[in-house]
Amino acid sequence: MPFCYLHIKTVWIIWITLKKSKKIVNHIHIPLQAGSDHVLKLMNRRYDNFEHLAKLKGLTNGGAIDGFPCFVVINGEWQGIYNFNIPKDGWMLGMGEGTKEAIVCADWTGAKCAFKTTEDLRTDGSPYDFETEYVTDEDNADWVQAGINTLIQACIDCDGTNLSTIERYLDINSAIDYYILVTAMGGGDNIKKNYLLSTYDGTKWFFTPYDMDGTWGLGAMGNAFFTVGTRGEVTRLPSNTMESEKYFKTVANTHRLFEIIYKYMPRQLINRYKRLREEKLTVGLLEYIVETHIKNVPMIAFEEEAKKWKTIPSTQVSNANQIIRWAREKLEILDYEIELLESSLASTNEA
Repeated sequence: MPFCYLHIKTVWIIWITLKKSKKIVNHIHIPLQAGSDHVLKLMNRRYDNFEHLAKLKGLTNGGAIDGFPCFVVINGEWQGIYNFNIPKDGWMLGMGEGTKEAIVCADWTGAKCAFKTTEDLRTDGSPYDFETEYVTDEDNADWVQAGINTLIQACIDCDGTNLSTIERYLDINSAIDYYILVTAMGGGDNIKKNYLLSTYDGTKWFFTPYDMDGTWGLGAMGNAFFTVGTRGEVTRLPSNTMESEKYFKTVANTHRLFEIIYKYMPRQLINRYKRLREEKLTVGLLEYIVETHIKNVPMIAFEEEAKKWKTIPSTQVSNANQIIRWAREKLEILDYEIELLESSLASTNEA
């Protein structure tokens, strides 16, 4: 949620207060992974959601901390509503058994995190544009950055004839899914940064989304809204434009990997998008997820939130209705763009 960003200045004070509190609640954290038994299996979890959701149903916040609103009260003083995020650590992705496992985060908006150079350009004192969040052996971690550079170089060198080389270093399905997700939710801040790359064998990397506060029409700071675009703009904008990051063809210009998918793997993109629109990427399901997320938060909690943090922007308009309305309009436009891409592909094949 965007207001979490505005709370950053108070996090340290709250943490110090929390450490001094005598009312810390004992708890156990059981990752439910958005209700996906498939993901739990990939993470080598020895339980499923059916088993634990029944046990956790009656607990405050469902017993989960990732992606669920939590009411924070420290020593009797209301601190607001928070969405806690799980750390970027190995257990998050079921790591710990391999000898070459790692997670890196794209932390710097620049050419390297856009897969357009292997040179680190970060200027804030950190040595790498991709921050290493987890590695099996911290004393032997040089291979992590080298592995990322190998993947990036394969993308830079790609001319459409060496896709198998890229697929050797990249799980292409996770990349296509990420490409679709970031375009659909309008995650402009998630194209060149705020994504994770993880590997279980030191060779092949997987895309995972992270830090999605500026999405579904709302800017990352919470004080600006973005339009979904128009059909006319989809048709009018040239394929090489950098004017907008609203569509598949314009997001492709921002990140080299997405350019490769759009230019050299259009059929895979089209097929995957259509399948997601039939199964997971539907307005009805999104509406259910959003409403389920906030239905247990009473109105008085939002009122107290506004009293506690008086400068939170967009409180009158940033709500479930705004998200659903924006998502419906955006997906309709992307449906149109995919139709155009498919028609263009068919015309090319006929020629």
